[in-house]
Amino acid sequence: MLMDGELNLKQFKELVLEDYRSALLGREARRVALAEADWRPMTSGFDVAQVALARFAEASDAFVPSGVDLTASFAKGDVSLADFFRSVFSPGADSVCHDSVGRLSVASGLALANASGGAANRRVAVCTVSGASCRGGVFYETVAYAAARSLPLCIVVWNDAAGASGGSIIRQLGGFCMSSGGRKTLVMESVKGGDYPALCRVLRQQFLVARGGATALTVVSRDEADVDSFAEWIVGKQIASCGQVDDVGASVRQEVERQRRAAYLVSVADEAPERRPRRSLMNIDSLCSASVLPVMRMPADAAAVNKAIGVACSGTLPIVEASAADVSSSLFAAYPGHPVIVRSVAVEAGAFLVSSPPSAEVYAPASRAEAAGVYSSLFARPRQAVVIEPGFDAGGTGGVGGGTPAALLSEGEDATIVSFGAATHCAERAAALLATQRLRADVVHLGSLRPLDPDGLVAASLRKTKRLVVVDTDPSGLSARLVVASLALGGEALRHLMAAPAVVAPASAAKPVEPHEVCLAVAKLVG
Repeated sequence: MLMDGELNLKQFKELVLEDYRSALLGREARRVALAEADWRPMTSGFDVAQVALARFAEASDAFVPSGVDLTASFAKGDVSLADFFRSVFSPGADSVCHDSVGRLSVASGLALANASGGAANRRVAVCTVSGASCRGGVFYETVAYAAARSLPLCIVVWNDAAGASGGSIIRQLGGFCMSSGGRKTLVMESVKGGDYPALCRVLRQQFLVARGGATALTVVSRDEADVDSFAEWIVGKQIASCGQVDDVGASVRQEVERQRRAAYLVSVADEAPERRPRRSLMNIDSLCSASVLPVMRMPADAAAVNKAIGVACSGTLPIVEASAADVSSSLFAAYPGHPVIVRSVAVEAGAFLVSSPPSAEVYAPASRAEAAGVYSSLFARPRQAVVIEPGFDAGGTGGVGGGTPAALLSEGEDATIVSFGAATHCAERAAALLATQRLRADVVHLGSLRPLDPDGLVAASLRKTKRLVVVDTDPSGLSARLVVASLALGGEALRHLMAAPAVVAPASAAKPVEPHEVCLAVAKLVG
C-alpha cells in the first residue's frame, strides 16, 4: 500500500501517522491490561509488524493464534478498545497464547490444512515471531517440516537491532530454499531495520504471491522496541515533527485510560463479584514491616525458589513470585523448617498441594483483603507456607475476609457447597439461584487448604446436609478432588453422606464455572 507513485506526500504522511497510532495503541493497551489482569500476554508484541501485516491481510486470512494478535486486531478494526477492556474485566480473561516460536508451527499447520482443502479454502496464515525464538530447534524443525511437505513458507526478517536485518537467519536457512513445481517452498526476505515503507512493499508483494497457494507467512522481528524505533524513524525522515509524535502518544494514552476506567466502572457496578479487575500480584510491601524476620523480595526465574531456600537458611524471610511449574516435588521437603512464601498469579492449588510436603501450609484467599490478613499472620510468626493468590481487587466478597481459615457464607439443609479462592464467588451466586428453586445450601469458603477445615465447619455442615459439592477453578478438578480426599482421610466428615461427592470444574481455563453448573450438581444429588 505504501508504494511509490500511489500516494501524494500528504497522504503518505497521514497514513504513516495512522499506522504509528495503531501500533502505539496496541502496545499501551497491552501494558495496561497486564497491570490489571491475572493473565499472560495476549499478544506477541512486535506492534509495527502487526500493523503492516494488517494493511494487506484479507478477512479470510488467519492471524495465529486467532484473536490474540491484539495490535493487528485494532488495526483491522476487528476489535475496539472498549470491547477489549470489557473482556479484560470479564470472568473469561485468563487467556494464554501460544509462545512466539509456537506461532510458526500453528501457521504451518493451518497452511497445510488449507492446501489440502482445495483452492476455494486457501488463505494465508500469518504470524509474528521474535528473533530470539529463531535460535531454537523448534523453529528449524518447523521450517524443515514445511520444506518436506512442499508447503509454501515466506519468512520476512525485519527490524534487526544490529542493523543487518537478520542475515544470519537467512544464511542458516539457505539450504531450505528448494523449489517444487517451479516455485520455492521457502522464500526469505530481509528488510533493513526501521524502513517501514520497504517492509510494506515486501509484504504487499508476498501477499500477492501467496494468494496463488496456501502459504504460512511470518515476520521475524529482531527488536522488541519497534514502536519507539518507528517513532524515531518518523521524526528522522521528517514525516512528522517530534511534537506531532508526542501529541499522538498523549492522545493514545488518554484514550486507553478513558476506556479502561469506563470498563472498570461497569465491572464494579455489575453484581457478579468475579467481574472485578484482577491484579497480577498484590502489593504487600506495606505488610513486610510486620515481619519478625528481615524480608527479601526475589524475582521469578527457573531456580528462584531453590535460591530462596538458601536465603531462608540465613535467617531471612524470602518472598518469591512463582508458579506451580517452578515448584518440584522435593523442593519444600528438602528444608521443611524454613519459612518460604510462594506467591502465584493463578489459582494452582492442586499442583501446590501435590508438590509440597504435609508440613507446608497452603492458603487460597478469595480477596485481596483476605490475602492481607493471611500475610499479616504469616509475617507475625514466619513459617513455611505456600500462598495461592487469585489477585482479586480490594473489597472481596460478602462474608470473606481477614484471613479466616474457613467461613460459612450461607446456610441451608439440602447440600453443602465447598469452595476456595475465586470459586467462592460462583458458589455464592449458585446458592442464591438455588434459593429461588426452594433449595437451600450451606456455602463454606475454605481460606486454608492445608490445614483443611481446622474449625470443623465442613464436617458440621455435612452432618446436617449429607450432600457435598466442591467447586474448583482448575479444569482438571485436581484441587477439588484433593479436598475430598483430605476430608475422607481427616475423620468422619464423609461418613454421613447419602451420595458420592460431586466435583464441579470448568471446561477450560478461559471459561470459569457458571453458577447454573453448580445448581445442576446440587439438584442431581438432591434428586
